[in-house]
Amino acid sequence: MISIIIPVYNDRRISQCIAALERLHWPKTDYEIIVVDNASEPWLKPLVTATSARYSTEPQPGSYRARNTGMRQARGEVLAFLDADCVAAPNWLQTITTALQQYDAVLGLASGANQQKLAIVEQRLYEQIVAAFTAHLPLRRIDTRNFAMRRTAYEKIGGFNETLLYGGDMEYGARLHQAGVPIGYSAAMIVQHDHPTDLPSLLKKRVRQNYGNMRILEIHHQPFIQQYFPQLLRYHRSWFNTILWYSLRSYAACTFPIAQVIITLLPLSLAFYFYKIQTAVAVRLGQLHYVYTTS
Repeated sequence: MISIIIPVYNDRRISQCIAALERLHWPKTDYEIIVVDNASEPWLKPLVTATSARYSTEPQPGSYRARNTGMRQARGEVLAFLDADCVAAPNWLQTITTALQQYDAVLGLASGANQQKLAIVEQRLYEQIVAAFTAHLPLRRIDTRNFAMRRTAYEKIGGFNETLLYGGDMEYGARLHQAGVPIGYSAAMIVQHDHPTDLPSLLKKRVRQNYGNMRILEIHHQPFIQQYFPQLLRYHRSWFNTILWYSLRSYAACTFPIAQVIITLLPLSLAFYFYKIQTAVAVRLGQLHYVYTTS
């Protein structure tokens, strides 16, 4: 039995996500779909209960908390994860079981579903990042938009850290690695991801994500951080970083609101590099915001 766990919050795309899972090339009796409603509006429940998926709720905010709720209810010996804005390929479960013959956990590829220019450059950046951290196996990080593991891995280290709103994927991957759970990568294990198309909102989310990632510093000792997340130690309070923080804030205030228009006007190759710059600014802004707003 394979248990597929999907957290969802006010996302109508859950319907197409479930529909694709119901069409998987796999015996219906050998997998279950668990959708964990993370305190959505009332209209979401009927979208799920009209399908073969099992509807569950997690009233406390946080996708990692919702995933833990799903894992506690799961019956499968394999736990598979994807997001509500993803659509699994018909052979998704075959590729998972093949990869788990060699590893105890496996990360798959999220391909781009939409072809708007922003979605294209976001997918290109995602593929660069994935190529970098999958170059060496076993992996040290995961991405829950397309991930699976044996129940034994879950039993070994427990669930996701529920105090994290962001960064829980990479923190969980690091703990799996530290515990000796081998994590593989399968480019054949594919879901299609529906990328955001509103750049200002996406950049603001990147700031929040990287602020949230810095909270990993609060829950792990220095040796763990140095081994798995040395990039989080890059910034500290100093006169240089103070200048950098205020400079990035000014840049973001001027550029983020019009970044979507600029990308629309640029040819694709230049749009990609412009997008990388905006993303780098958002990452550093989030990290510095944490440094200067927490004691």
